[in-house]
Amino acid sequence: MSVARVKELFFDATNSKVVIGGGGDDYIQAKLTEAHQLALLLQDEIWPYIPAYRLAHLLFRQASNEHDFFEIMKLLEHAEKSGSNYISLNASLLKFAAINRLNLLGAKVAASDQVACVESILGKISAVNEKERNLDAWNKPIQSDYFNILEYLVYATAFDYKPLIGVGHDDRNTLFPRFNNDIWTVIGTRGPIDKFSYNYEDGIIELNRLCEAENVTGHFVLGDPHETRIFNLSGKSKTRFRPIKLLNKIMANSNYGAEAAKLAEIWTGTTDPSEAAKKGRKLIEKFLGGNIFHFNTATNRWSMSEDARIYGLVKRQHRSEGKDPN
Repeated sequence: MSVARVKELFFDATNSKVVIGGGGDDYIQAKLTEAHQLALLLQDEIWPYIPAYRLAHLLFRQASNEHDFFEIMKLLEHAEKSGSNYISLNASLLKFAAINRLNLLGAKVAASDQVACVESILGKISAVNEKERNLDAWNKPIQSDYFNILEYLVYATAFDYKPLIGVGHDDRNTLFPRFNNDIWTVIGTRGPIDKFSYNYEDGIIELNRLCEAENVTGHFVLGDPHETRIFNLSGKSKTRFRPIKLLNKIMANSNYGAEAAKLAEIWTGTTDPSEAAKKGRKLIEKFLGGNIFHFNTATNRWSMSEDARIYGLVKRQHRSEGKDPN
């Protein structure tokens, strides 16, 4: 079973047209259930677990008895196995709420299970904080994801969920964003590879999965200058901010081609932007070991060569780009 089919079903259940437009919980549940059943056949760190987490999230809305919450627990215990700290952490938070609801119903849930759940959450929060310390450390909010926290409280207290429907929906389909500037897209040689955005950690996992599945020419990360780097087949990396921006711009426009003049604008302020863009293209090609760009003289546009195999993880919102140290 392919990841692509699971992604398709998950998107069908979570896109803004369905969530806000009144697609109905039955339709969403059916799509998520199918996605979860297919995802169980996958070998991956993200996609075998996301449908289970989201399905549990949905079932919480109308869950009222022991059977409902034990079904939710089963889904969340599966989602906790994800290699992504963010998926696992969110699943554990919902699991804590499910345990609390079972206790309120008089079900026999061992006190040690709840303690173990809390200890697991604390450990995952520490792991998440450690990863965030390795990213940009400025301009972070004191508390993020307020809507998710509100949902967890609603689930734990059995408050009516209806007033919340549609309020917290993110039509960018970002999978567990950590803070406002943590929205990344995975791009291939013909543009974005799917309709989702990712947080940094899950984006890296998805990028690595794609690279391992194909014989790639190389891959890159394009964020703020200090986050940006490119890797070749041998695993070597370079931090060339503007050449990587050029590569990303050509990949994003490869169906029709990127105008040569638009590529030169990346080097605005230099003595000769067009010459700088030419050097940037040659630098990328030399590093990746092949002719990966194609120039159409009739349209004066650059596109990717047919045999180029490159993926990138691109931040959707940049802060000040600053100066390119390379």
